[in-house]
Amino acid sequence: MTTVTFTASTAGEDARMEQTFSLEELNIDESGTKEEIAYAIRRCFESWLMDSVSFSIVVDGLDVDVSGEQD
Repeated sequence: MTTVTFTASTAGEDARMEQTFSLEELNIDESGTKEEIAYAIRRCFESWLMDSVSFSIVVDGLDVDVSGEQD
């Protein structure tokens, strides 16, 4: 069984998270090309990170939308 471990941390050692998944748990087909598998893993990591980390951006003094969403 192939596993993938996602890890994220801040500059300090106290703020670290790690989680291991099988490719099956990530719904990634091992029969794909290496490029397809790598792309799928990157996408899963991005989703995992965005779902796992709480953050905010505050811009004071400018009317700026930093959400990344298009109207």
